[in-house]
Formats: sequence, structure tokens, C-alpha cells
Amino acid sequence: MAPQSHDKKGTRQKKRGFGPQAIARSLRPVARKGAGKRPPLLTDLTFGWPGIAGKTLGARTLPLKLTGGGRTPEGGRRAQTLILKVDGAWASEVNHQAALLIDRVNSYFGYRVIDRISLQQGYVPARAPERKKRPVPTPEVERRLDKLTGQGASDGLKASLTRLGERLLSGNAEK
Repeated sequence: MAPQSHDKKGTRQKKRGFGPQAIARSLRPVARKGAGKRPPLLTDLTFGWPGIAGKTLGARTLPLKLTGGGRTPEGGRRAQTLILKVDGAWASEVNHQAALLIDRVNSYFGYRVIDRISLQQGYVPARAPERKKRPVPTPEVERRLDKLTGQGASDGLKASLTRLGERLLSGNAEK
């Protein structure tokens, strides 16, 4: 049922969902569809993993499977075991950080999802590096670039030289 609100006269009106929405909310169904038969909880965990585990552990581990779970006789929810694929040399480090990872995963979802982590050693594919933001040149840098590139250069050459100059003069050149 759609949420309802009341206008000044007190009559009920349906709210329309045309306001701003988080991008993740609209992408989640698409991501789940692309995940195939994987459970939605594991899909959400996989997409959020670099943020949950941190840069270092997130690059060397990968959530594979959630096992266990189900309901307790009292009707409560049983926590699950998260099976992580880990680069061989990092297994002992991940083992030491297991309690912290469990806390991070559970706080990410807002309730107790996992109570154990099981490790499976193997190759973890490298993630694509994050792209750096392009620096925004100051007006002074733009004036210097206009003077340096000159009038005689073609448009393509001038654009390339300007991009190079922006990086160099802004101090953000890749080394």
C-alpha cells in the first residue's frame, strides 16, 4: 500500500515517489539480477566488502558463501558462518582480525548476520583501482596554460597540452 498524507483540508492523498532517492536503492535490483542465484544478503555483502573489510583486507579477501542460518526453535534467527576466500599469505592476518570483521559485517547490516568466519585459501582476483579525481585548475593556472600553449597549436594538441599542464601545475601529476 502506498504511503498516505493529508492535505490542508484533511483529505487523504497518496504520496508519489518522485523525490530524490539513493542510487544504491535503484541499482540493488539490477545487481541482484546480475548475481544470479546468489542470496541477496551475500550479494549486498560482496558489493559492500571493500568498505567493510577496509582497503588492505578487502583487496586480499572475497566473500564466497554464507552457511548455516535458519530459525531457532524459539523462532529467532540463527547467525551464519561467512566463508571467505583469502590469499594464502594473508590467512593468519585475517584469522587475527576475524572478531573485528564479524563486528563490521554485523554493524553494516544492523543486526547479527554472522557469528563465525571460515577461511578458504585461494587466489583472490585483483580489484580495479580507484580512479583519482581530475584536479580543478585555479584561474591563475588557466592563465599560465593559455600563455604557454599559444595561438599556433591545433585544437586537439592544445587540449592535450592543457590537460597535461593542469596536472603538472596543480601538483597532482601521476608518478
